[in-house]
Amino acid sequence: MMDITDSLKSITVASIMTPNVITVKEKQTLREGAKFMYQHNIGGLIVLTDVSSNESSEIDKPIGIITERDIARLVSFSSNLSTEVPILEVMSKPLITINQNSSIKEATDLMQQNNIRRLPILDNKGKLVGIITAKDILRSIMEFLKSIMSQQDIMQLALAF
Repeated sequence: MMDITDSLKSITVASIMTPNVITVKEKQTLREGAKFMYQHNIGGLIVLTDVSSNESSEIDKPIGIITERDIARLVSFSSNLSTEVPILEVMSKPLITINQNSSIKEATDLMQQNNIRRLPILDNKGKLVGIITAKDILRSIMEFLKSIMSQQDIMQLALAF
């Protein structure tokens, strides 16, 4: 029987990630970001650079994240918060990311070490290709455990005959 930890090391984050990440540009306002989160029913947005340069590697580079939790903190602790402030000024940075070939185990460890619930996924060239959340990981682990339980039930049935 395979060890559960070994199994989690064999499942890549790319296999369970959400590929179409909703993003905002760094110069967009906090109001626009909050509206995107509401419209798409999500709890966070990856912030991308908004450069008008010829260097394509810098265009659309993920540089930060803004979450509902960030907004709640801003509202709670800022006496002069403007919703027209650029997201760049209020986003969490540096952005913690993981490579698409990394395992769920590595993602879980990274999220736990940094106390985060969302982890952007990059390809080998540093391009944003997806996002994984704590909820995605939990769902994947639950499916894996269901699979193990089903296999055990089948084995018990086979032994009964």
